[in-house]
Amino acid sequence: MSVGAAEAAAFVRREGLERVFALARARYLARGEARGRVRIAQPTAPERRILAELLGRKSKPGPITFTLEQLDASLRASTFGCSLAELLEALAGSTVVTHPEQRRLRQASQDTWRRELEDALAQVPEGSVARAWGQDRLPLFHRRHQDAPAATRRVARHAFALTLGALTRLPSQPPARLAVFAAEVAGDPHAFDRDRPAGQLLAAALFDLAGQDASRGRPTAEARAAVFERFGILVDTIWATVAVFNLARALTVEGVADPLVEAAGGRVLNLSARQLARWRAIEPACANVYAVENPPVFETLVDRLEAEGQMGPGYPTLLCTAGYLSQPARRLLDLLSAPDAGSGVTSAAASAGSEGAFAEPSVAASGEGITLWYSGDFDPDGLEIASAVLSRYPGRSRPWRLDVADYERAAESGVPAEEGRLRGLDRVTRWFPDLAAALRRHRVWVYQETLVDQLLGDVV
Repeated sequence: MSVGAAEAAAFVRREGLERVFALARARYLARGEARGRVRIAQPTAPERRILAELLGRKSKPGPITFTLEQLDASLRASTFGCSLAELLEALAGSTVVTHPEQRRLRQASQDTWRRELEDALAQVPEGSVARAWGQDRLPLFHRRHQDAPAATRRVARHAFALTLGALTRLPSQPPARLAVFAAEVAGDPHAFDRDRPAGQLLAAALFDLAGQDASRGRPTAEARAAVFERFGILVDTIWATVAVFNLARALTVEGVADPLVEAAGGRVLNLSARQLARWRAIEPACANVYAVENPPVFETLVDRLEAEGQMGPGYPTLLCTAGYLSQPARRLLDLLSAPDAGSGVTSAAASAGSEGAFAEPSVAASGEGITLWYSGDFDPDGLEIASAVLSRYPGRSRPWRLDVADYERAAESGVPAEEGRLRGLDRVTRWFPDLAAALRRHRVWVYQETLVDQLLGDVV
């Protein structure tokens, strides 16, 4: 800052001319140079006097009009000897960046960002799935972060590069654990964790490549694990389990009866995704398989069946999803719903060796086999789970105690519905139009625990 500009700024503040130079600043910022006209409709006496002196005019009543060129020339010729731009920076205490300059800098920054993404994409082999996905998604990724701070863009570029690198290695054969895969690709076992940018972007890429729309909110952990597994990446295959009661037998991928089921007899098995991945076929004890949403209901049904000695061949097989379909629950249902599951023969990875053990079983829409009866809560979440089961296993699944009559019989003992959650019924109206209408009308939720007697009557 020049001495003259500092003195001029002090003079402006002392004489109360801030309004005049605020108007001049606005015009200067818009034009990008000392051009344009400023009009002061009702100048104060000091403004009128000093501007007349500065601009070399006679002071007269009425509005004052001047151009920035005149003001700049007058400042340069004054005892201050500074330009208008220098005075505006002295008043602001920082560099004045005009709007045209801001646009130029923004465009330059966006161009640099695009080149960085293109450089990352250039590292991927042409003709690869990773290259095709990157080319398709680069424009969207560029727009999303084009005005982000530099630090944010560095993180985003790193995530983009890691995702491309990961895609070049997929599908993974044999299947690899996510943390081990991340360590190999990124040098960090947590690089593709769910809360990391690279993990979120890789999941989005896999949903894209699988033809699944994951744009509506964050995918569930189960959906994420399923899409990773589809490409040979295993996520949490031991911590999540699904409970099943009274399985007849299970065949390993080698076609041998698993002694685990034989040893369990009719007892409850808590099966992990890892265990289920070792099976290519499951045989229920009878053609009717009953699935419930809630663990207490499942245990109550099992207690009664055990007390009655109703275990083994010819008696029901029960399972519990424990809420939304987990990866183990989905895999178990896939195996049970595969063609001819009731006879112990299934197409689910039938020819897979140990390396293909994690391939997703096919889900048949018709053919002989089991009938899956599903029962859950009369609320938006319960009906959404039911709709997921019915849509995934068409022709093989049936609602169980999930009709209007069952709901209305129990509605008197229901729980008042929250206004906000009632809107959640919109998600299931397609599958349960009459039932959704009844829930809106009665405005109560009915939970599965209140239907235990009816469920017992069906299975015992």
